[in-house]
Amino acid sequence: MGFGHVPGGSEWATKSVLSYHWYEGFPEVLPIKNDMDVIKLSARRLGTASMLTEFDISQAADRTKTLASIQAAESELQSWMGWEYKSFVPKTGYGDSLWNVSTGEVISDVARLYSHTYASAVPGKTTSASFDEGTGIFTLTFAADPSIQGPLEIRYSRQTFYPNGADISIQVQSANTRANVAEVGASLLQLTLPRGMKSGEVVSVVVKPVESKK
Repeated sequence: MGFGHVPGGSEWATKSVLSYHWYEGFPEVLPIKNDMDVIKLSARRLGTASMLTEFDISQAADRTKTLASIQAAESELQSWMGWEYKSFVPKTGYGDSLWNVSTGEVISDVARLYSHTYASAVPGKTTSASFDEGTGIFTLTFAADPSIQGPLEIRYSRQTFYPNGADISIQVQSANTRANVAEVGASLLQLTLPRGMKSGEVVSVVVKPVESKK
């Protein structure tokens, strides 16, 4: 990166991200995780975060490469966006999209890829996060920071992965602590951690689909 700070200076570092693209073979020659390692070093030098803002979803009926890119980003705690949302007219990078251009309907398997559960706000430092598309199970581990005001927020698609609701389990390093869980609409879970938690205390969260009653 040919610059030494984010636009506006270091005071804007927490409101900025280092945006990058990744396409297999061109123009990138490194595997996606190696490329992310390089990007994260640059982001760390700039004192900001990084985000994968473009990668190829034009894999026709085979979504395995798209899923691999998404899983790589998620394992590295990177936010991501794919190219492209809608295919209006042919252009550079023109390919697949979330919509069937002939019928105007959403392509269900692409929508499933885009509906992964994730944490949008964490009152601490995230150490690991993962989502299993086959089971709908989301796991998150973070070190709590009591100075951060506000709940843990988890975004999820009830329609896609949790038709019978979401089952949330929380483990806190202190055995005598509990968290309050609130379901906000059909896409947001808010978890408020108890007072008195120590800085760096490990919190583990698991969100999984409620099994249907037979």
